[in-house]
Formats: sequence, structure tokens, C-alpha cells
Amino acid sequence: MEYIVVRTKDPVAESAVGGASWRFLVTGSLLPFEMDLSRREEFSGTIRSSRLSELSFIEMACQMHAAHRSVVHVSEVERPELVVSFQRSGTLHLEQDGRRTKISPGQFAVYDSSRPVALVGSDDYRSLCIKFPMAHCRDGADSVREITATSFDGGRGLGPAVWGMLENLGAGVRTGPPRNPGRVAHNVIGLVEQMLHEQLDHREAGEASEVLLNKCLRYIDDHLGDPELSPQQVAAANFISTRYLHVLFQRTDTTVASHIREVRLQRVREDLADLRYHTASVDSIARRWGFTNISHFGQTFKKATGETPAGYRRSMLSGGGLG
Repeated sequence: MEYIVVRTKDPVAESAVGGASWRFLVTGSLLPFEMDLSRREEFSGTIRSSRLSELSFIEMACQMHAAHRSVVHVSEVERPELVVSFQRSGTLHLEQDGRRTKISPGQFAVYDSSRPVALVGSDDYRSLCIKFPMAHCRDGADSVREITATSFDGGRGLGPAVWGMLENLGAGVRTGPPRNPGRVAHNVIGLVEQMLHEQLDHREAGEASEVLLNKCLRYIDDHLGDPELSPQQVAAANFISTRYLHVLFQRTDTTVASHIREVRLQRVREDLADLRYHTASVDSIARRWGFTNISHFGQTFKKATGETPAGYRRSMLSGGGLG
């Protein structure tokens, strides 16, 4: 079926049509929501919906709007449903289960009909949503709560194939249902779940790499005084290849060797500015932090600070009465 809300010339009539009617159409196609249309006199929107067994397809295009489902709405839910929303244009801000996310074109997110949710759509909002009972989620409702209000990349892995299939299938259902609609719907839901699993695996791999990067950074901090400290040593100590270590460091916008040098220089600067070490020679401080070629160290220090190590110490300690 297709529902259309169009702008009228009468602002009063538009308020009635754009408000109550839009809420009615969204309720009938998707879920019951409370609506806030900030520019009612300019609001227009289109909803197209179709159904394949227990799988619903909802295409929506409209202007700026806000919608929320309160505890009152969710208390009336008899059968929890999962909504997967793919953004075609505009943006959607989604909040559920204590998380917030922004969905941009090419991304998608999920939310659960049985818990409060808030959505804010921009102008030029266009989306494709699918909806099906949570009972069809093989991992159960608890697993869904871990991924609500989380943006995923629709262009990664299975995403393009799954969303392309959903686009075509939704349009095809409106012209005529396929044979064995129940079986088709079951298989489609399985593919959507597989797509979500793939996205979660990728996200968890990213989180794991972040943990590993932090572990490597801590190793470097703990071994700055070792003159043999190198990318190869850091990689070996953390049971990864040197190549993968460099991949991890790409997110820091520096190289492993540059990071080691910069942290060493920072430690030297801290010691040179510390009254407790004012009697220690510059050479001993440099060696303490892994610099063995003192001549090269002096050149590196001056390039980084604009001063010689001795000059830097004088300028930092002059306030303490030490010349």
C-alpha cells in the first residue's frame, strides 16, 4: 500500500494534515510514535509499505521531524519487533538503551519496539526500514540490546548485497508476492542477522586492535631506557609481526620509531626541568632515556625545541634561582 501526505496552502489545514495524519500513517506502517513536526506548515512526507509474511518493508521520505516511543507505548507492545533502518539521504539521530548514534547516508542501525526510543530526522530524510518479530532472532532479545542505537556501515561485507536485495524485494512485493512468502521471509531475516553478526565481528576486531595498540604503547613507555628498543622488539614482545604493528600505529598519525623518539625527548625535557636532577649531566639524562649517540641527541633535541639541552635547562630552571 502507499500513503502520501502533501503540503496544503492553508497553514491551519497543514497543521492538521502534517501532524495527526502523519502520526496515523507512521503508526499504521511502522510503529506508534509521538511526533514533533517543528515546521508543520512546510511539512510533507511519503510512506510506502509492503509485507512479506511477518517481514515488513517501509520506505519513508519526509522533512525534519522528531519521534519518540515512551514507556506508555512500550507497555502496550504484545510482540516485540526489531526495526533495521537504512539511511538513503539526510541523517537520523537515534537514541535507545542509553546509547546515541547518528546515521548518515549508507549507514544503518537497529532499534527494539519493546523499549523507549527517540529519533530525530533531518530535512531530505529518506530511509528504508525492515521490521520483523524479535522471536525470529536466533540469538534472542538480549543480544539485540547490545547493538541498538549503533551505526553500521552498509557498504561493508554483506551490506551492499543484503540492502540491494531488500530494495528489490520490497519493490517486488508491492507488485506481487513471491511463491512461499513465509520461507522467503525466513531466509531474508537470516541474511539480515548474518549481516549484523558480520558487522559486530568487524567492530569487535577494531576494539581488540585498540586494546593491542594500548598494550604496545605501554610496553614502549616501560622500556624507553633500553637503547635497543625498536619496532621489531615491540612487535616481538607482543607476539605480532612488525608489519601489523605499523598497521596498528596508523591510527596514531605517527610511526613507531617517531613515537619512541618523541616520548624519549619528552622524558628528557621533564628531567631537565626538574630541580631534583639539576646536578645530573645532560649526557646522563639522555642515556637514561635510551639516547646513546649524544651528538645526534643534541641535534635532535634542538630541532624539536629550538634550544640546546643545556639552554633549555637554564631557561626552565632560572625561576628556581639556578643559573
